[in-house]
Amino acid sequence: MLTEYKHLRMCEIYGAIHLLRMFTKLGEMLQSISTSAKVISSLVNHIEDFVRFMSVNPSFFSLDDYVVASPEYHRRAL
Repeated sequence: MLTEYKHLRMCEIYGAIHLLRMFTKLGEMLQSISTSAKVISSLVNHIEDFVRFMSVNPSFFSLDDYVVASPEYHRRAL
């Protein structure tokens, strides 16, 4: 997808919802890196702050951002 839309920034392709979905996988992702507990704790604090910010700023989320994915998209995604 990124090669097809080279002229767009990633944030124009993947919006706030995708970012929040990534946070659900973040714990698993952090387990695979080798770093100190202090660094992980700091990162988690920043992420929690960001998630709180997103929760009080619902204007970042719009139903207009959603489209029903085509069957072709689902086939390619699997």
